[in-house]
Amino acid sequence: ASRAAIETIEFRREYKLDDVDLRGLIKHIDGVTEVGYGLPQCEKWDLVSRKYGVVIVLPDVNRGPIMYVFMDKIDMNKLNDIATQEDLKNSYIYINEALYQVLDGITRKTGRLTKLMKVVDLDGVTLRKMNRGYLSKDSAAAKDLDDYFPQLLGGMFIIHAPKWINVIWKFARPLLPKRVVEKIDFLPNNMEKVQGIMARFVSKENLLERYGGENNEWPPPRYLGSYFK
Repeated sequence: ASRAAIETIEFRREYKLDDVDLRGLIKHIDGVTEVGYGLPQCEKWDLVSRKYGVVIVLPDVNRGPIMYVFMDKIDMNKLNDIATQEDLKNSYIYINEALYQVLDGITRKTGRLTKLMKVVDLDGVTLRKMNRGYLSKDSAAAKDLDDYFPQLLGGMFIIHAPKWINVIWKFARPLLPKRVVEKIDFLPNNMEKVQGIMARFVSKENLLERYGGENNEWPPPRYLGSYFK
């Protein structure tokens, strides 16, 4: 445990993560350059994303943020061409750290350990749009960082999964950190059941309508970073 703690301290020192407040820079990955927003090392994501490819929201300031990932809006083939594993790792460092800073603030305020809910929506994704090269880089980058952000992810929910997803999952599962695999759930298409499963992270009032909630506010009103300006 002491060795892991020392390695984490050295890691944070190397990337100067204790020297900067990243919360105010958090934006959606939406192909848009917005002055005053945008995390370090994340520019390539906007080059491969259509509008609202990844949406990060905080509908309840006393609960954790929610990351909605709409995979049909992310060009994995292009991302594999323009981003190395190191590029992905560097972007994840700052995304994870920014979200960790948000979660840490909520945890300190409420006294409850608060974690991120991640929803990966595969609606409209075809097998041709999946890229094994990118998936390998992504998994390796996530595994490199797993020990440095162990309390970040509360749950990852995969929704609208096509029948062929078992082929991709069989390939990707061994590559992912065990801690992440244990938190992945493939959800049914029954939205009432989906809402019930997500209820430990988000109230029905704040969950998007498309997932069985009552929140019909779309597009989302503002960047998460705007809460911390």
